[in-house]
Formats: sequence, structure tokens, C-alpha cells
Amino acid sequence: IIKYYGTSLEWEKISKNYEWNYCEYQNWGCGGEWWRISDPIFVEELTLNDYHYRCTGDNSKKVVYFYVAPESSEVLISYTMRGRVVEQFGVYSSQFYVEDITSNKFVVDRACYSDYSDTNYVRITLEAGHEYRLGIFSHGNNGFADVIISIGYKDNYVDEFGHTHTVVVSEEVAPTCTKTGLTEGRCCSVCNKEIIPQTEIAQKPHDFEKGICTRCGISGLAFTLNTDGRGYAVSGIGDCVDTEIIIPTHFNDKTVTSIDKNAFSNCIGLTSITIPNSITSIGSGAFYGCSGLTSIIIPNSVTSIGSGAFSACGGLQEITLPFTGAKANIKSSTSYYQYPFGYIFGTTSYTGGTATEQVFDYVTTSGTSTTIRTYGNTYYLPTSLKKVIITGANIFSDAFENCSSLTEVVICDSVTSIGYESFKNCSSLTKVVIPDSVTSIGVGAFEGCSSLTEIVIPDSVTSIEYETFYGCSSLTKIVISDSVTSIGVRAFEGCSSLTEVVIPDSVTTIGSSAFYGCSNLVIFCEAETQPSGWNSNWNLSNRLVIWGYKGD
Repeated sequence: IIKYYGTSLEWEKISKNYEWNYCEYQNWGCGGEWWRISDPIFVEELTLNDYHYRCTGDNSKKVVYFYVAPESSEVLISYTMRGRVVEQFGVYSSQFYVEDITSNKFVVDRACYSDYSDTNYVRITLEAGHEYRLGIFSHGNNGFADVIISIGYKDNYVDEFGHTHTVVVSEEVAPTCTKTGLTEGRCCSVCNKEIIPQTEIAQKPHDFEKGICTRCGISGLAFTLNTDGRGYAVSGIGDCVDTEIIIPTHFNDKTVTSIDKNAFSNCIGLTSITIPNSITSIGSGAFYGCSGLTSIIIPNSVTSIGSGAFSACGGLQEITLPFTGAKANIKSSTSYYQYPFGYIFGTTSYTGGTATEQVFDYVTTSGTSTTIRTYGNTYYLPTSLKKVIITGANIFSDAFENCSSLTEVVICDSVTSIGYESFKNCSSLTKVVIPDSVTSIGVGAFEGCSSLTEIVIPDSVTSIEYETFYGCSSLTKIVISDSVTSIGVRAFEGCSSLTEVVIPDSVTTIGSSAFYGCSNLVIFCEAETQPSGWNSNWNLSNRLVIWGYKGD
């Protein structure tokens, strides 16, 4: 019986008739045939000591052991061998093998043709339910050869010199995605011999999910320490390969405050990114070429966005912004550029971009004097971009002018004013939600919005300015609240689809040609007669007017 130390696992010595090829060696002095074990003859003098087994003799002397593994387990085999070639066809050598009968393969096959080898080790895994055969034999037609086998390493074993090792186990150290690991090792506490050296196990790769490693929690993104040393900026994609990324609020126990310029440049596989409220600035070209992004939300914590931050984002369909242009609260300085919506999309053309002419102002103030210089530029907006949500600052003049692909704009209730010509020529715009927080709508704000079908003027607005809805040819319904006191010149001119409008008696002034070109319009006036403050040409197209309207 061969003992497997530390457990009750045993190998049974057998004498069954097995006929099989144990290996692919030839010319052993056996006529060039494959070596076969057919009817094993067991050598009785096998035991060198309690832990080693020796087999000596000629070609007919072999020993075979048999084992069925009840469960998967690891086995360590230590071995020394002796054998020698004495003439061309006369050899004596040692061999042993372990065969997985179930899988019909050899898991160990060792041979020696010279004097004693050093003690060697081989580790194998026994699979649950598999049958194994272990053969120890020596052969040759001159002298003898031997093999010494020790199976197991749980407690002690005796080396080839008769010393009993006292085994001390160094436990396996599992690798992580931040550190390498170590295999289990064993050494003798008496002689300090390293029986099984510990070897390094490769570090595991990070398993990123939305930019955060599920194993260690670290972000795969690259970060750069801010110059003040108090926070970090996201500087690149780093090791992260996810298509959906969440930027953390902290890195190395410091706040992540910004996204550097070009940080995610050309990350075409990026489909979603979550920006936390710790971020205050986004650099120029930060998301350049991120053509896989379909929507993005910029939190209200962001106060500045660099030029072309979203340039070449050809797949973008929806964007949420706390302001339009480059900065929030730009009027806090005495001179500033009042950039339009297109500023964050840049001036570089790309496939999927629409050339959009926009103007912007450079404003300087000195005491009570203000100087405004107007400039123009061609920006390239994603043709796919259909919806914009503005959550923070006021909408400045010309902000969305000529954004011909936009179909919907949502203005949140923190916005108080809509600047002049802010949505001029947004020819695809069908829906605008104006909250009660808005108190003023500028001149020509929706001029040329030829697809706009319906709009409600909130109670907070008191005046409809000059040409506010000029040329809104698809507008079929407009609700004017009773807070409105004046309607400007040509305010609804060219609204050819407008069929009816109710003018509340709060309106005391109406400018010339207010409804000119509204060829299908019926006007319902709550006033009994035309107020004196209405221009004599207010109804220049001479549309039907019903006075003293009291509702349905």
C-alpha cells in the first residue's frame, strides 16, 4: 500500500491483466517494440522505508498500483531515479508513470538512464471519479536500476538520505487586481530545505463595470493631481474598456473636480458616461469624437465648458446643460464673451455634423457704459441632436439661432429669461416648454420656427415682444395668459396656420401688423371695443374680430 500522508487516501496494489502502452519509448533492448505491461509480476522487496518504494531487477520486475479518486484533490510526487546505459543495446533504467485510465492519458511519465538524479517534484490533480494507475519498474539486461517514489506532502516525508523532513506550509496567497499572488510552498523546519518553492501568480486583470472595478473598487480611468494638490482631474480613459462609465466623486481620498481637455477624445466605443456633482469644469475637446454617445447630462455643478468639448459627437441625440455657451454667471465680470450653444460643439467639420452659423456678443462694461461687439462663427452641431434640456442659467441672445435639427427644447424652472432671437430659425423645433419662472421673452425669440405647432405663454410673462413668433407658419394654437399687457409689432406675423387666438382684456397695447399674414385667423377679444393703446394697423390683414368674448 502506498500512503498519501495526512488523509486516508490509498493506492491499491493490483495484479489484474492490463494490456496497454505506457509511453512512446522504443529500443529498450526489446526488439524495438512498444513497452507493454501485460501480466505484472510484483517485486516483494519494495519498501525502502515507510515512505519510499524501490523496485529493482530486470525487464519482468514491475509494480502497479490502482486508485479511484473519490473527490478532486492535488497530489505531490517526489522522486529520485537511477539507471545507466552500459552498451549500445544494453541498458538498465528506472521509470514510473501515472495514467488517468478514465481519460486515457498519462499525467506523469518519467524515466532515468543515469546515476541517481536529484529529488524532483511533480504536482498533479486527481479528478473526482477517475481511475488511476501508477507503475514503478526497472528494466535492463545488465545490473539493476531503481526509482524512489514518495506520494503526498501533508505531514512529513523522508528524503533519499534518510532525513525525515518536518514540513512547514507557506499558504497560498491569492492574486488580486492590484497585487501578484504566491503558490503554496513547503520547506523543512529542521534543515530549512525548500521542498516546494513558492512561485509568483500573475496579477488578475481588473474587472471594470461602468468604469469601476468590481474586485477592488478602483476606477480604471486616468487621473491627474490638480496644481493645488487638493483634488484630481480625469485625464484619460486609462485601463477602462467599458462602454458605460461612471466618473467617481473621489480618487485617492481627494475630490474629482474636473475633466481635462481631450480626456475622452476619440473613445468611439463610449456609449454612456455619468458625470458627478463634484465636477465643476469640462475641458476643450474632452469628448471629441465620442460618436457612440447618444445622450449626456451635465450637472449644475459644472460652471465652465471648453470649446469643442463635444465636437464630432456625431451620434448625440439629447443633451442636458446647466447653461448655454462657455460659462455660467458670465456677467460677474466686466468683460465677457456671450457664446452660443454651438460653442461646445466646435468649429471643425465632421461626418454627421451640420454647419450652423451663429453670432455671439463680446460685452464690456465701464461704470454705467456698456459696449457690445457682435461676432459670427460656423459651428458644427450633430445632425442627430434633437432634444436639449436647460436646467440652470438664463438663455442668452442668439443662443440656439439656426439650430435647424432641434425638435424639442425643455427649459427648467430655474430659467427666468429667454434672450432675443435665442431660437431664431430653429426650423425643426416642434415643442418648447416654457416654465412659470420665465418673466421675459426677447425680441424675435422664436422667429422662423416654422415647425412649432403650439406654445403656452406662462402667467409670469407680461410682454410679447417684437417679432417674437414671426414666421411660425405651423403654429396652430397659442395661449396668451391674462398677465400679458402688451403684444409687439409683427409679433405673430406670418403665422399662417393659426386659426384662433384669445386676447385677454389685460392687453392694453398691440403694435402694428401684430397678426399680419395670419390668413386663417379668427381673433377673440375679451375687450368690448378696441382699446386706445392698440395701433390702428394692429389687424392689418383685416381678420375677423369678435369683441366682448367671454369664453365658451
